[in-house]
Amino acid sequence: MNKLKNYINLSKKSVASLVIFTILACGPGMVDYDEFMSFFMPESATVKGGDLKYAYSSQFFYNEYDDYNLTNGDTTDHEKPLNISAWSKYVGGKVSKKQIEQSLYGTSSALQDWLTSHQKTEAADYITFVRGIDQAYKRETVDYFTETKVDTVALVELFTNAKAALPQLKDEFVKERYAFQTIKLAMMNDQPQEALQVYDAAIKPLKKKTYISDWALSRKAGALIALGDSVQAYYDFAQVFDRCPSRRHAADLSIRSRGIGFQEGAIALCKNSHEKAAVYAFAAIKPSEEGLKFLEKMVDLDPTHPLIELVMSREINKNEALYYKQVDYWMGESDAAKEKENHDKAVPYWQKLKDFATACSANPQVPKTGFWLGALSYLEYIEKNFDKSAEYLAEAKLVVKPNTGLSKQLEIQELLLLSNKSPKITPELEDEITPVLASFGKPKDFRMSNALAEASKQLIARYYGRLPHEKEEKQGWLASCMNKKNEPEKVTIPYPKAKAYLLAALTSYQTNSGHEYGGYMSQTDMYAIEDTTESKTIEQVIAYYQESKKTAYDSLLQSMTGFSQDHLYVLLGRRALSEHDYAKAAKAFEKVAPEVWRQEPWKSYFNEDPFFMTTTNKEKRSTYTPVTFAQKMQELASRLADNPNDFEAAYLLGCGAYSMSYQGNSWVLLRRQWSSGEVNGYVQKDYETDYYLATKAKSYFETALKSPDAELAAKAAFGAAKCENAAFFVHANSQSGEEDYTVFEARIAKDKVRDYEHYFTLLREKYKNTKFQKSLIRECSDYSTFVKVKK
Repeated sequence: MNKLKNYINLSKKSVASLVIFTILACGPGMVDYDEFMSFFMPESATVKGGDLKYAYSSQFFYNEYDDYNLTNGDTTDHEKPLNISAWSKYVGGKVSKKQIEQSLYGTSSALQDWLTSHQKTEAADYITFVRGIDQAYKRETVDYFTETKVDTVALVELFTNAKAALPQLKDEFVKERYAFQTIKLAMMNDQPQEALQVYDAAIKPLKKKTYISDWALSRKAGALIALGDSVQAYYDFAQVFDRCPSRRHAADLSIRSRGIGFQEGAIALCKNSHEKAAVYAFAAIKPSEEGLKFLEKMVDLDPTHPLIELVMSREINKNEALYYKQVDYWMGESDAAKEKENHDKAVPYWQKLKDFATACSANPQVPKTGFWLGALSYLEYIEKNFDKSAEYLAEAKLVVKPNTGLSKQLEIQELLLLSNKSPKITPELEDEITPVLASFGKPKDFRMSNALAEASKQLIARYYGRLPHEKEEKQGWLASCMNKKNEPEKVTIPYPKAKAYLLAALTSYQTNSGHEYGGYMSQTDMYAIEDTTESKTIEQVIAYYQESKKTAYDSLLQSMTGFSQDHLYVLLGRRALSEHDYAKAAKAFEKVAPEVWRQEPWKSYFNEDPFFMTTTNKEKRSTYTPVTFAQKMQELASRLADNPNDFEAAYLLGCGAYSMSYQGNSWVLLRRQWSSGEVNGYVQKDYETDYYLATKAKSYFETALKSPDAELAAKAAFGAAKCENAAFFVHANSQSGEEDYTVFEARIAKDKVRDYEHYFTLLREKYKNTKFQKSLIRECSDYSTFVKVKK
């Protein structure tokens, strides 16, 4: 009966259903590793192409595959479509684009044949030249690993020949490409000075420059870094970033990956205001820079710069990361002192951002897209100026055709404001919330999820007649949403606790996830909510569902959560059993369709006799259903109430109550999930409950111990010992700290001898002559070991 082993016995269990339960017990997986506590959507900024990639990220490097659900120009292969289109134009459309692609990136000779037949020998020779580079610098994928095979001798020869050929070329289309490839070869050969010389000699003089020249400029900037000129390199990369989408990502990473900070000297190299604004924008998107000072310069120099709104969204998001308490998905634990330091740092910065947003909103030269009004609404909300926030929100909603991201941001803002509109819930407020709340079903964005969780917390507290309490408590998510220091206000709205429960359910990943697997960190665990909800609240939820006169708000809440009658009555039965109200549980289970009990999880997890207290690890098969179990418990409780000396009833009640506990064979009667590792010192959770400690079962066994029948009393002592062992399991496994394991183990062993072996001692001393005690020595390894040690 050693239940201290942290594993689940798979014998006679359905492995498939175990896997499902294990997944659910682990909580939501992280569907967006860039997630943090934030309510301001960077998508609200008006951006071009792939610019949204440069929104604030909690990651130092951007995820190339995270495109905020939009097509990201920076992560698609620009080179092929650009090159193919350029060559198609060069040949006047006489060669198909498919043939061009196969010629440039495959083995076809169609393009070369056409070029040769039309006396464009320089272009035909260029294709041969490029194929030579590809042959000398091969990248091959073998067994999932990419290898680069380099023929250094060939690369040097190719560079020498190309450099010699460049001055002789007449065709500028070909010359620009030859020059770029020559610069690239110089860098492949670790000759940065040669790369600069070729750029100055071949690219600079070109009268008509295309994106190829920007590619060459990017290579030139890389050469400058190699030679130690970070100022000129910073300027060059900034210009590439500004005007060349196909090299924008590379330009940013070239500076970001080297940790090069803002180069003030790059401003002196700029030829005009636009170039200066480009340098400031390039600096503003770096993770280590405070962007507001650059943003102010951008607006002064070029108030229509396409990145101004995005940089502002970055600054808001960066400050949110400091201002709000963040959950570290990887580390779990938070540093309270660091959190306070970050929060205190963020508070004055909000005012600076608000002043800047106010100035931009009033600046006639700054485009009026609605972004600044949306930003001001949010900034006023943060400072709890709800009326002013609502004014800006109303103005923002008047903007014609805001972008999709801004529309979502305004929905977030409206939900947050409505949830804070009044200290009391009214039917009018519910009517206002209804159309807004409808947009938050199955959120696909973590900020939408964050907003729903925050708004729900505010509304739930008000349904309980209280205001939210900032610090979460162990009693459960509903409990953490209210301040219990003051008496609650009287709530006159119908079904307040039912509505609070459904709002809490909406914040859970099981009920309202927008993804097939996992959820957001702001989403809660529905099972934890269920496990801490009183049965009378579930009764109200059922009555709320059965109410014939429903408002639009009622219908929305119920449809978004989508709980079936069977689900609710199963839950009511579970909560009633947890309260040991067996009559209520029996009535609830009776209303569940009988086929439910023949399905999973009941089929696999309620198939052992809940009234059989095994002395080995072998269980007895059961014929009970949850209905007949609850009825049996009700009958036994009535017997004990009528006759306090009905010790058999007390013993069987103890068996049934223990079976429902965490260590019991029928835990599924109380919970939807179970994990061998859920009792630990790393998760903030209240383990001092009947479910984990089996306190009610122990009280029943203690009553049965009074029996004059020594055999029955011995069985009761064994049952109480199992309850004691359950309490020891919690004591041993829920501790955390830096204590050396050997020291910890020795201390825990002493604790067990002192506090958790009372009933084994009773069995050995008082009931040593019973048949049960003697059989226990043979069958129970834990008890047998205990007896041997005590001899």
